[in-house]
Amino acid sequence: MHLRGDEVKVMVLAPSAYPCGGVATWLRYLLPGLRQRGWYPVLGLLDGLHHDAEAYIRQHPEDNWMAIDNPSGSKEGRVRALVRAISRVKPHLVLVVNVPDAYLAAERIHQLKKGQVTRFVMTLHGLEPEYLDDITLYSNVIDSIVVTNRLTREVIRTRTDYDADRIFYAQYGVQVPEVRPGRPAGTGLDLIYVGRLDDNQKRLRDIPRILELLGRDGRDFTFTVAGSGPDAEGFLGSLSPWGARIRFLGPLSADQLSTEVYRPGSVLLLTSQWETGP
Repeated sequence: MHLRGDEVKVMVLAPSAYPCGGVATWLRYLLPGLRQRGWYPVLGLLDGLHHDAEAYIRQHPEDNWMAIDNPSGSKEGRVRALVRAISRVKPHLVLVVNVPDAYLAAERIHQLKKGQVTRFVMTLHGLEPEYLDDITLYSNVIDSIVVTNRLTREVIRTRTDYDADRIFYAQYGVQVPEVRPGRPAGTGLDLIYVGRLDDNQKRLRDIPRILELLGRDGRDFTFTVAGSGPDAEGFLGSLSPWGARIRFLGPLSADQLSTEVYRPGSVLLLTSQWETGP
């Protein structure tokens, strides 16, 4: 690694279990953006049980990355692997993305006191109670928190001991493509679903019911699905009664979504139990 004198080396720690999720898309925007602003990012991906760093990189190509393997599959093994990876990279700043064991690793790194000052930042994409627990439990090593909406920032400010100047709001950014022609009039509803195929959060089970009610009302429609996830097989099976009306495209890049899926007049089905960023 060859750093200029004004470059800040930042290590981003992230899981690789869901390469088609919203956080992975956020990272795909973030890493090039950091480079454009003179930072030097290194992506550290968890690897091993439930994680596949190589599969993640195939979906989201990145030059400066490393796999953080944990052959034991244990919590202690994960913490030790994180300590080794961070000590090897020696970053000025560590951005933690849904890797709570990183804070245990941070405590050990601070205890080593090898002279390298590393700041740890939590990037928060959700508002579940366990995240607030981590914020309180590891306040000794979390130097600041970056959130994706102002409501989360206010919750942390009022329910924890963090000063307001340690909590930052950074909104999501998207590229807006040129407007494409819409569907011709009279061709029925153009329904689309884009995202992780995970029933627990996305409530995929609601969608067959929606299609059933549309059919009862005699509405003509097509339904396009773009994405992948742990419940893909069962979800696609539940759509089999509609046969040719269903189009499954699998995981697509942002550019592919712009050219192949999104267009004026389409109806995006958002059945999620919660969404916190986009």
